[in-house]
Amino acid sequence: ISSKKIEHDNYLDVGCGYGVNSSIFGRDFKDVVCLDLSAKNLEECRRRISSKSNKNLSLVRGDAQSLPFKRESFDLVSAFSLIEHVPDKREMLKELLRVLKEDGELVLQFPNKYFFMELHTGLPAYFLIPSFIKPWFLRKIGYEGLLEINIPTIREIKKLIEDLGVSGEIKKTKVIYPIETIPHGLRWIYTILKRLKVLNLVPLGWMVCIKKSKEQKGTA
Repeated sequence: ISSKKIEHDNYLDVGCGYGVNSSIFGRDFKDVVCLDLSAKNLEECRRRISSKSNKNLSLVRGDAQSLPFKRESFDLVSAFSLIEHVPDKREMLKELLRVLKEDGELVLQFPNKYFFMELHTGLPAYFLIPSFIKPWFLRKIGYEGLLEINIPTIREIKKLIEDLGVSGEIKKTKVIYPIETIPHGLRWIYTILKRLKVLNLVPLGWMVCIKKSKEQKGTA
């Protein structure tokens, strides 16, 4: 990801949560906008970022599927660990690309659907369970909320972007999360997998960067 460090550059973090990623990615931007559905998350985000900088920080409560911003408003747009929670992934991507400026960058991060365990719950080999069994199985073990999470694959994301008429540069990167982001009960196995370098072959997640080119203008 390139930060141009121009005075008027601005950055939008969609699904900002507590502002962890906003504070890191927004370092080189004068204007930072954090959007989330949760008012509690936004307040925590305000405390985290305002205490560290004098940036022009805007907090917006909103939905990733219907962003309250004008077309081509931001130089950098990010969405971390969000798209798997959104019902209409195509509409979300369409909105993120709509508010992105020409030559801007969109950064998506999401878990690896085929990792050894389901990263929200720690369930082993969850991806191997047939779809028609999952509702019964999750009700039995008390994880019905997992039915609302639908982790996309890299191929599915690329197909959605292509369907939106985007033909620009798309890059993917393996993501190995800091141990602080791993649930305490899973840190022991995470540490073992990391030491054995298994995570280099089967990453916990993916980061996809989309560069919006001139040819894409007006297609999003």
